[in-house]
Amino acid sequence: MARPARSALVAAAIALALCRAAVAEGATAAEALSLARAALAAGEYAAARTALRGLRSSFPADALVADSFAIDAAVALAERDPLRARAFVALLAARFPGSRPAFSAALAVADWYHELPDRAGSLEYYLAAIAAHGGGADRDGLDRALLRAAATESWLGVDGRAAREHFRAVRPAALEGADRELYRSLRVRLAWERFDAGRLGLADANISALAVDGDDLWVGTWNGGAARWSLSGEVATRFPNPAYPRAFEPTDRRVWVATFEGLASYARATGRWSLVPELQEPAPAKVQALEAVSGDLYAGTLGDGLLRLRDGVWETVSDGGYPGRFVNCLAADGGRLLVGTMDHGLLVLDLRTGRFESLAALHPAFTARNVTTVIADRGRVWIGTYGEGLWRWEGGAVRRFGKDTGEIGDDWVLASCRVADGVWFGTFGAGASFAGDDGSWRRLGVADGLPSLDVSAIAWRPPLLFLGTLGAGVCAYWEGADGPLP
Repeated sequence: MARPARSALVAAAIALALCRAAVAEGATAAEALSLARAALAAGEYAAARTALRGLRSSFPADALVADSFAIDAAVALAERDPLRARAFVALLAARFPGSRPAFSAALAVADWYHELPDRAGSLEYYLAAIAAHGGGADRDGLDRALLRAAATESWLGVDGRAAREHFRAVRPAALEGADRELYRSLRVRLAWERFDAGRLGLADANISALAVDGDDLWVGTWNGGAARWSLSGEVATRFPNPAYPRAFEPTDRRVWVATFEGLASYARATGRWSLVPELQEPAPAKVQALEAVSGDLYAGTLGDGLLRLRDGVWETVSDGGYPGRFVNCLAADGGRLLVGTMDHGLLVLDLRTGRFESLAALHPAFTARNVTTVIADRGRVWIGTYGEGLWRWEGGAVRRFGKDTGEIGDDWVLASCRVADGVWFGTFGAGASFAGDDGSWRRLGVADGLPSLDVSAIAWRPPLLFLGTLGAGVCAYWEGADGPLP
């Protein structure tokens, strides 16, 4: 017999003798447990079981009894007896719920099935392990259980919501080896949730507008009406009319909806829709943008310029030739209103004096004329254009960011949204781009799980970023998956 084999047999014999002697001579519970672990490591399973039975017989009320059951489960798995191991898991769940031994035993069984592989068996016990975790600071093994449960739920298609919740609870820095690669692959799938037209009850998957209103997400389509999605209840309410929504502006008493057939409003108290009659005659105004400022409501139109509702009366807002007839977007910025136009670039309306000023006149370097989105951002103004990239106006200077300079993937910018640590932009053909407050830039595209590269609307309710697309409905992106893997 070779020397290593003889050494292993000697070690095993010694372990068995020590266990028997310890039990006979009245070892402490901790000593018996230590000897059982040593016997398990040496492959002397009978000796391990003897020590564990002795521990429970001599110290039935000791806290280490729970650990003894967990080691018994490990012994059963080593002997390829999963049914006995499962029995110990059940016993621990009944007698020691929320304990570390209950978690460890369930995790060991789950890992055993995972290696077979037996997906149904592993999922059952990864879920048992997660349920058994007491929620303390000791997360050793928990992130593996969460990740593998999410992966299996996703593979089996049994519970997509649970899969996302388990995935979002993982701390990826704690993962090792193949689990890190598994996390990378799942991030593309489980960082996203799709709200296609069917789920929202809409016939059109081309999104024109998004707005978060408390627990509700308002969704507008180009040709198929609007829907209100309850974020907590996950229930959609469809509104076929107004048929062509272009923007939402929630206020205390109502939700205003800009449409290509005038201006509609939804009364919160009654749930009733109505059209503003003043914007219906002689022909419905093509309302493109809305902004509520200090009790007034501003409406940007395509063809009728900038309108304002003040004290129940509608009036046209103009100053010489500004803002022209075609207003694409609006954004309040302190005592001024930023007005993005189709043919005059960005205009600034002084709300006190009623005077307009052109950004191009202030800064000749700004050459864009067709402004599609504008956002006032903590002393900066971001300006998205149709075909001339993205601009930032800060202090006394303007700067352009474009496909040629590398920050964004396309010069047709359709939407923008401020989040906690930066601003997201939707483009026509290159997905979404992010400008971080720290000066960093990054993108979301098809390789990251975005279902369409045409992002026409963006809204945010932490921890979810909602991206409205042309052709693929709405998708929600979980911010916790953003950025590089630790």
